This record gives sequence, structure tokens and C-alpha cells, in this order.
Amino acid sequence: MNLHHTLARAFGIVAVATMIVGCINVPKSSTQDDPPKDVYTLKAPDGGSAKRGGNVIVVAKPDVPSGYDTDRIALMFEQGHRLDYYAGAAWSGRLADLLQTFIVQTARQELHGSVVGTSEMTGTARYRLMVKVTDFQPVYAAGPDAIPRLDVAMNMTLIDVPSGKVAASVNAKKSAQATANRMTIIT
Repeated sequence: MNLHHTLARAFGIVAVATMIVGCINVPKSSTQDDPPKDVYTLKAPDGGSAKRGGNVIVVAKPDVPSGYDTDRIALMFEQGHRLDYYAGAAWSGRLADLLQTFIVQTARQELHGSVVGTSEMTGTARYRLMVKVTDFQPVYAAGPDAIPRLDVAMNMTLIDVPSGKVAASVNAKKSAQATANRMTIIT
């Protein structure tokens, strides 16, 4: 298994899939007390099932930036310096939990021959995948009426559990211009 290549490929899948968030409506003020009307989630792309019996990989809960570990969908204004939240929309759970589930689902499909899960598998794990999310939002650099740019950035580090040493690490950032300024369902 080429771990660096596998991590890079997995990041690409995670980053591109999460950029689907890009078709976004102009948000209402986050000070309004209306309950969220639309709920969004992350789902790994369909793929073949991996053969089991290889390495056991535990995916730790991702580390997300302050203000992102919530079920509210974050966005940035003022050249990426002001965090706000979409009114009338929410994630189906806390973002860190959704990302962990999404990464596990994606890894199960992409890392053939490996068994991938969360912390309950720690005792049998050969590797621990640590993910630090540094960017995960649309950025309205030109103002709330403009089409946003979508930014996703993360560091994925694979730790060899028995030795505690880094087996592989990938830092990556993806940005893409959204095609419209409207929200769509993420499934």
C-alpha cells in the first residue's frame, strides 16, 4: 500500500465531494430566530465494497476550526475574516461527526483490503488517521450577493499505532468557484 498516494487520493475524494456545498443561497442574518428549514448531510460516493482482512485503520474525530464544530453551516464574509452561519439551513449533525463518518465511508470504499472504523476499534488498529480541517466553507469575498468561492483544506496524518510514528502525511487545499449562489441538497 502506497500510503502517501492513498491519502492524497482519499483527500481528493473528500475535498471534491464536500465542495458540493457550493450551490448556496444568499443567507439571512444569523440573528433571526427561525428554526432551520433545510438539513444537509455528507454521503460518501457509491463504490464497490473493499475486501476485508488487511490493515485496521481507526479514523479519529476530525479537528475542525473554532466555530465549525456545530450543526450550523458556516460561511465567510469580508475577505474571509468574518464567520457567519446560514439561516434556515443546518447540517444533520455536528460537522466533526459528519466528516468522521464521511471519511470512514470513503476510506472503506477506497482502501481495499483494509478495515476502517472509529475509536471502538482502537485495540486492534494498526494505523490511526488524524484529520485537521483548516478550511471548509464558501467564501463570499466580493459580498453576499456574489457567487462564492468554495474552500476545503485539511491535513491528513496516518500514525503507525504500535510505534507512534507518522507513516504518511498529506496537506492539501482545494478551492473552486461555485456555479451559482444557491443552496442545494447534499446526499
